Amino acid sequence: MPRRKRSIGGRRRWEWLYIIPLAFISITLIGTGVFTLPRTIALDRSQSVVTAKVIAEQKRPDSRTGPSYDVKYIFSPAPGLPEIGPSDFLGRSLVWVSLPEAAWNEATTTKTLQVKFDPANPANNAPVANRRGIWDNIGMITLGGLLLLITIFAGRSVPP
Repeated sequence: MPRRKRSIGGRRRWEWLYIIPLAFISITLIGTGVFTLPRTIALDRSQSVVTAKVIAEQKRPDSRTGPSYDVKYIFSPAPGLPEIGPSDFLGRSLVWVSLPEAAWNEATTTKTLQVKFDPANPANNAPVANRRGIWDNIGMITLGGLLLLITIFAGRSVPP
């Protein structure tokens, strides 16, 4: 009698090794794209640009894509208000921000950086030289959606 392959819920074990990670990656892409979309739209609509002070810089080597040029900066959204810096969608403040090499060279030489911010939420800010657009979010949502569809149909197409 031939030995039957073990299955979990009608599926062989190896199938779950690709279905679960692909589903997780696709849901993460969709969630990040949707969650950061309102911040990106608000920043796109804003006309507020200020000169920020560069307080730290670093050049990180990376063997795959080349070096990463990072800065930390602070600025005051209006006279008399406390200085703030870059933050991410998780709420962490004063995070490192990557810049193109030319913008990094200028920012580290002059110790200043042009920053666009949302007046309603000054913590929503980004360097003018390296600002994400709405198409970055749409790309993440689309890629996540396609990956989720592939995961769903690939999981259904394999017979138990």
